[in-house]
Amino acid sequence: MFNKISAVPGVGLRISPILPFLIQILTQGKNPGIAWKYTLPKVMNVTQPTPKRFHHTWHTEQSDCSVSCGGGEWSVCSKSCAGGQQSRKIQCVQKKPFQKEEAVLHSLCPVSTPTQVQVCNSHACPPEWSPGPWSQCSKTCGRGVRRREVLCKNSAAETVSESLCSGSPRPESQEGCVLGRCPKNNRLQWVATSWSECSATCGLGVRKRELTCSEKTLQGKLIPFPERRCRNLKKPNLELEETCNRRACPVYGMVAGWYSSPWQQCTVTCGGGVQTRSVHCVQQGRPSSSCLLHQKPPVLRACNTNFCPAPEKRGKGSYAPSFPPVLRKIFRSSL
Repeated sequence: MFNKISAVPGVGLRISPILPFLIQILTQGKNPGIAWKYTLPKVMNVTQPTPKRFHHTWHTEQSDCSVSCGGGEWSVCSKSCAGGQQSRKIQCVQKKPFQKEEAVLHSLCPVSTPTQVQVCNSHACPPEWSPGPWSQCSKTCGRGVRRREVLCKNSAAETVSESLCSGSPRPESQEGCVLGRCPKNNRLQWVATSWSECSATCGLGVRKRELTCSEKTLQGKLIPFPERRCRNLKKPNLELEETCNRRACPVYGMVAGWYSSPWQQCTVTCGGGVQTRSVHCVQQGRPSSSCLLHQKPPVLRACNTNFCPAPEKRGKGSYAPSFPPVLRKIFRSSL
């Protein structure tokens, strides 16, 4: 094969396409001086190696999640209920015989890419606590309280029974709030409360009172404040505790006896009423049943037996006073 070079007038050299060419040289004896050489393409005398073919496929990577998700290829679901999402990583790899897989460009793998995101935990959420917004602080300065409404709601945002949310702690519905230091109040003062009841119903006892930090309004009303608001005011030198003696306590002897309480107030102011009292058998300060019944003092008596003023007459006839049934019974039993 050779390239034929020819000259064309006005055009120049022209190379003909490659054509087959056969050379035959016949000599006898010594070569009279003819020399030649030829070249062949390398691919013509060497076997062309077959290109290696590799198999490319998609491979999913294992996620680094905790034991709770099993260490699978999918990540942890973004929600525990009401429909979340989970993802996984995919990589195009090249598989070689007897060699480890090697990551390559995604364009080398099949067009149908595996799913990388899927829906998970699509079941409805159980009822849970739903706290509302906080209210304004109850005080414009100093320490106050703010509140909010806490309801138990289902996945449809409907209010349900609080017992359905008892599995989780209920959020606080009240908390303290501070809106800065309050300005100095010149109407604050220490005020003594009223004396308490005597600590003993008979004999020697004690009664107490307290000093409270209060603000006296222009109308004279006292508004209580925390004691710390009056910490810079000197407390008045007042007695906060004193003894009290209401009446002598009964003396209980060694022998059982009847002990009576004072008579109660009469049931009516006129027309005949009844007074009562309690009578107990006591021995050495304890209830006893050793007292003689015929010696038991009476537990009721008549009182205010005077006639009531006559009412105004509305018709014919005269007014005749009558005794109450209870008083008539007492009078009959005394006869």
